Amino acid sequence: MLIFIVSSIALLGALAYINYSVKSKLPITVESFERTPEGAVKLEKLHYSGQRDGRVTWELDAESAVYNKEDDLMRLEGVLVKFFSNGTTSHTIKSKSGGYNGESGLIEVSGDVRVETKGGLTLRTRRLIYITSSNEIKTDEDVEIKATGMIVSGTGFEMKIESGSFKMLKDVRTYLTDASL
Repeated sequence: MLIFIVSSIALLGALAYINYSVKSKLPITVESFERTPEGAVKLEKLHYSGQRDGRVTWELDAESAVYNKEDDLMRLEGVLVKFFSNGTTSHTIKSKSGGYNGESGLIEVSGDVRVETKGGLTLRTRRLIYITSSNEIKTDEDVEIKATGMIVSGTGFEMKIESGSFKMLKDVRTYLTDASL
């Protein structure tokens, strides 16, 4: 019984450290957690959010996560990131896996990455980075964007979430899929 109590306190301490280590006292919820033999903390059904000027600017959900205190890195599986602008969801990112570094504030996602905007654009790539401090997403990978009547492809992509402005960096091609355009 004493071992159970000590283990529970240690796990709660690890979760408190996760929250403290990102320096912004962001809310975190999990369905369940356990300590791994290597000393990391395994979390199930993670929900985490980031704030700027007192308002939520992004939310991170993952089916599972493993947090390693030594490198302040949370490895994620089954990732969904939501971005908020003017109080509503403006963009979502879905991917198979990813990572969140509390010290740098970077969320990196990979594996069938799909970004959807409120305006109906869909972006696909292999890997993408969200920079929480500047509220922008970037990749140096090949990108394909589908919109009504067209497909734009290229290599490299940068987007400012707040304004919605974006640019393809090189090898840009546009294909019209609607003859009326």
